[in-house]
Amino acid sequence: MSIFTRSLPTIKQLQKSIALELLHYENATAKSLAKAELEKTKTYYDYLKRVKETQGGAKDTKGIDAKLADLTKKGSHDNAELQDKTSFNGIVENAANDKLPEEYTRNNLENVHQYLKNQREYFDLLTRYNPGLLMSQSDNVSKTANRVGLEVPN
Repeated sequence: MSIFTRSLPTIKQLQKSIALELLHYENATAKSLAKAELEKTKTYYDYLKRVKETQGGAKDTKGIDAKLADLTKKGSHDNAELQDKTSFNGIVENAANDKLPEEYTRNNLENVHQYLKNQREYFDLLTRYNPGLLMSQSDNVSKTANRVGLEVPN
């Protein structure tokens, strides 16, 4: 079967599909960055609380405790997903070339769509079956120690 006998979606349909795949990538990246930033902020406030406690100001930690409680509430809510697809339109607008047949251009766009979709699925499977891949080093060390029957001291 050649590319000229195969039924391909229109360029508009491919543009929408590619934009959705890129939106999935963007949402996953934004979620992981927000999660890392939240963990970093929590760690910072924990550090400030311990410093205040060691200096004898246990009563002064109420403001820090309130900020930690707010961060914990914020972390339990899912972030809103991105919905702006306008930034992806430039990828497909430049794809139309007068020198190439339209079927060939659509086939290339279909290949881009399939590649993005398969890469997303591959990354999802990779993170599902290799949980240590995105884990922090301390979590990875403690889980590895637990696997062999040891405990990591605090």
